[in-house]
Amino acid sequence: MRGILRPLSAMSLLSTFRRRLLRNPWSLVAVVGVTAALAAPVAVVQSRAGEKDSLRRAQIALATAPGALESVIASPEALLEGAPAGPSEYPLSRRRRDQLAQAVFGAKRFWHAPIARMLVAQANVVDLRTTELMGLIARHWSGRASTDT
Repeated sequence: MRGILRPLSAMSLLSTFRRRLLRNPWSLVAVVGVTAALAAPVAVVQSRAGEKDSLRRAQIALATAPGALESVIASPEALLEGAPAGPSEYPLSRRRRDQLAQAVFGAKRFWHAPIARMLVAQANVVDLRTTELMGLIARHWSGRASTDT
């Protein structure tokens, strides 16, 4: 007794599928349309998720900026108030300014907005002015630096 249904191989199934699609072009259009309709939302969701990840990384980078800015400003202020400047004070100030720049540049890398560029410019100004002030303090011109304001 011969079976009514015979096992289908992958090749015969593929050839049947291809034959039917080529016979009816609207079937091909429907398959392409359904595939596009399913793929488009996936692409949109993935791009939005990538954007959210970037904003989260910018938020994490900016979280360290206030502490870094405070430490950059506190060091010359303490020296102007008369605290003794140890030999490690100047490299430490440089490291703190680098930490501030790193935090702000990290935010700019992940957050492409005008305010991020403005933060970088302001961090550069803080770095430049602090470098000048630390140079004056190093040359013992702290009295002149405090009267030039």
